[in-house]
Amino acid sequence: MSVSNAQRHDLHSGLKEVLGPQRAEVLMDYLPPVGWADVATKRDLDVGLSTLSAKIDTEVAGLSAKIDTEVAGLSAKIDLETANRRTDVERLEKSMEALKVAVLREQRIHLVAMVTVLSGVIALVNRIG
Repeated sequence: MSVSNAQRHDLHSGLKEVLGPQRAEVLMDYLPPVGWADVATKRDLDVGLSTLSAKIDTEVAGLSAKIDTEVAGLSAKIDLETANRRTDVERLEKSMEALKVAVLREQRIHLVAMVTVLSGVIALVNRIG
């Protein structure tokens, strides 16, 4: 049963006559502003909380699965990039080794040429001197 504003006012007026204005006001504060059927019970709140908790759990599980998928994808990309960089480094190391061999070969050629020239100079100095 729903109580109208007129009925609430009438009750308040009657309570003021019997209990006095202050006590009537305190008692009226304990009455719900709507009908009792519209007031949530502890059971209603428990059901609502349980439903909300289940929805949150479902959302968290979905987000957790998405995060796991994203992390796995990023991990695979990182692994691939790491392997690619490792391959690049190995290729660079081989190129550097080949360059080192080439430089040493050139140095040897120049050294042999310098020794040959110096040998000639020494031989010439020995003939002159």
